[in-house]
Amino acid sequence: MGVRGKYASGGGVALIVLMLMSLFLGGCNNVVHGAVYRVGFLSGSPVFDTTMEGLQSGLEELGYQEGDLIYEFQAAQGDYERMRAIARDFAASGMDVIFTTTNDGALAAKEAVAGSDVPVVFTFVIAPVETGVVDSLRRPGGNLTGVRNPLDVFIGKRVEFAQWIVPDLKRVWVPYNPQYPTLLAVLNQLRSAASILEVELVESQVSSPDDVLQELSRFDQMEAPPFDAIIIFPDLTVQQEDSWQAILTFANEHHLPILANTSGQVEEGALLGYLTDNVATGRQAAHLVDLVLRGESPANLPVETAEPYLFVNLPVAESLGYTVPDVILRQAARVIRGGR
Repeated sequence: MGVRGKYASGGGVALIVLMLMSLFLGGCNNVVHGAVYRVGFLSGSPVFDTTMEGLQSGLEELGYQEGDLIYEFQAAQGDYERMRAIARDFAASGMDVIFTTTNDGALAAKEAVAGSDVPVVFTFVIAPVETGVVDSLRRPGGNLTGVRNPLDVFIGKRVEFAQWIVPDLKRVWVPYNPQYPTLLAVLNQLRSAASILEVELVESQVSSPDDVLQELSRFDQMEAPPFDAIIIFPDLTVQQEDSWQAILTFANEHHLPILANTSGQVEEGALLGYLTDNVATGRQAAHLVDLVLRGESPANLPVETAEPYLFVNLPVAESLGYTVPDVILRQAARVIRGGR
């Protein structure tokens, strides 16, 4: 009786409005519950596997429930031929969407879906137009759209942030694979920034983890390494586990800061990283996946840009004898304060 009285007259109108709003918002969601969508996740590198967490949580926020989606995860471990094989299998099995990480993953998927209507949503692709992934950012064309990593634009900021913490930073070691598709776009930008910041780049071309180990062994034979810091490039050769662990060990032994390419590398012992975050990028890509599953053509969905974040490891800075200024701490999206 009391409840009926509470919602009488004006209260009843309010309740009806709330019900209509709920129905309207549910309709805008447009998720067809009961339909099952298959999402093939082509992992170009384990470095970016947590992007899947962001994708899943983003789709849940958009209204997808348990049972609406079936995810199939396939890892290529940085092997391009393996990426091509996985992409072909996904395309042949008629996935509702292929979700990829890395430039090589996107290029493999593009090749596999050519001539079909299987859509692809990519992440962690640098310079997607210049590397042939899409026709343009505004109108990608073909079967692909996604979220680009603007590292080719902001790579110099890593060095700039590092100089605030390491004021005597003058030389940076840059190991890279010259065959990696995004290399020139990133390297040219870093060279330009280094000139402005008055930093010398000590470049090493490597094509395998063994090459990385050989370079580190050569530096070990010197009286001291010919550089003050190490920057990790986005190519998979340098970021493979064997390469990364060798670089991290070398840096620890020689008390050198590392400028990381992933948040995980900062957590493991790099000084800092100015980078796009895996989970945030996956969550951003979720709405593109949603649009594709609802019938939108990737060709008409503009490529989006992931936001870079600053990550800083305070214990690493302290172990190296550096104080992180407040101006850096205020800009950091995450400051790691635990043990190294």
